[in-house]
Amino acid sequence: MRIRGNFPHPDQPPHFLFFSLLSVPPDKPQGEVSAGALISLVFFTGMHLACRVRASQLLTSANMMKQLILWSAIALAGLATTAAQAESTFTNPAVTNSTATARLDFSIVIPQVLFLRVGTSSSNFATDGTVDSVVFTVPAANVGDGTVIAGTGGDLTGGAVTVRVYGNGGNISLNSSVTGALTNATADTIPWSQVSVAAAPLAVATAGYTNAAITHPAFSATTGSGTATTLTAVSKVVRVEGRWTYSYLNAAAVPAGTYGATLAGNGRVTYTATQL
Repeated sequence: MRIRGNFPHPDQPPHFLFFSLLSVPPDKPQGEVSAGALISLVFFTGMHLACRVRASQLLTSANMMKQLILWSAIALAGLATTAAQAESTFTNPAVTNSTATARLDFSIVIPQVLFLRVGTSSSNFATDGTVDSVVFTVPAANVGDGTVIAGTGGDLTGGAVTVRVYGNGGNISLNSSVTGALTNATADTIPWSQVSVAAAPLAVATAGYTNAAITHPAFSATTGSGTATTLTAVSKVVRVEGRWTYSYLNAAAVPAGTYGATLAGNGRVTYTATQL
């Protein structure tokens, strides 16, 4: 027998083609079924189906299964093609006040980020390896006399550095960490409590940031983390900047030498911003 199904042009209203081939009579040999047994398919507008099967042709159950799988795949492909099309509405006939609608879904994906700058940085979204240095040089006439010694170095010079923190996940904790007291080559020490930090706004503000005096997290008196500062988010966003200026209090006379300067001399402070 011959079966053919034709669909109209896609611009015409949708039609459906349904066909089913009946199962073989019970007197057929065991394991043999007709080509159309158990097949029922529905195809949508835009597809063209032609199926030719000779009535005398008998197929084994294995071949029949292959045909079932093949026709199922064709049907699913037609459904997938239809689903992938953009939404539209065709109104026919259209009269005054008739409508046609189409919908479109939008998504905006914002990553959660965290940025900390203390000193030099090439941009507000960069990871740079430059570590600035702040140096205090005590005049011979002022050793241990309580005269506060200004520093040199830092990206803002004069012992001052830029501080900038940006995050969009809520409040942020800012802390400092040291590996021990500042030490010279002969193991003499100066505690970090002798290094003072003054917080102030930057001379020139950056657009989009709150320019303010950011409280410096106090250094540990011995080793490890200091006393953290919490930066409060506004609508889950922290965008603050400021200036830290370091000085040496010079409150006690100590043996000569260069204290800190290297990792071995415990001269490095590590600042850490933590998303809360």
